[in-house]
Amino acid sequence: MSEENSTAADPAVTNAGENVGNEPAFLFENADASGYGEENVNFLKENNLSNMSDLVALATKGKNALQLPSDDDQDSLLNFRKACGYPETADGYGFKAETEEEKNIADFVHKCQLDKWAAKAVYNQIIANIKAEDAEDKKQYAAEVAKVKGNWGENAQGNESLLQRGVAAIGLSEQQLQEISGIIGVEAALNLMLTLGRVKSDHSGVTGTTGGGSGDESLDSFIYRRRDM
Repeated sequence: MSEENSTAADPAVTNAGENVGNEPAFLFENADASGYGEENVNFLKENNLSNMSDLVALATKGKNALQLPSDDDQDSLLNFRKACGYPETADGYGFKAETEEEKNIADFVHKCQLDKWAAKAVYNQIIANIKAEDAEDKKQYAAEVAKVKGNWGENAQGNESLLQRGVAAIGLSEQQLQEISGIIGVEAALNLMLTLGRVKSDHSGVTGTTGGGSGDESLDSFIYRRRDM
């Protein structure tokens, strides 16, 4: 190879990466936006990339534009999160929060200053976890109730009647009975209902409230009176 050939510059490129004849390195005037995103192509058109120095300037401009606020600047962080979709109130997320528990969860998620997409994922996961735990609790409760009733033997039918009478005497729902069972135990809770059922059977005038009407004696008063006999 001759010395002349080894030192010759590439005829298509000059210093600094500029094209021969100073022609633009990137032309987007007739660019097809399909498959690339019209917004991106328009952005490149508006920032005419005529040479490599323009490309460097654009990269520097982009870096500064995407700079995030620091952790110490709470106001700027809040404004940034609002720009990302963080609503003014929990209602802005659009959750179907109907129960008090669901509303409390929505308020908690909102306090975390999450955008709508992140908030929806967190909210749905918490609700799913709660439902799974409730289902497991009900399953375990039903198994323990069946175990206690299984020990009633030949008294099963009579005890079931007394149980329902005791529950009705104080107006407990199945959920409330389960909650009481969670505090004092299933067997203790059912025995308590059986006791109330027997009291109700022995004294037909007993009511389920402390302020019985038209001569009815309250359940509490009747229990205390029988205790002193």
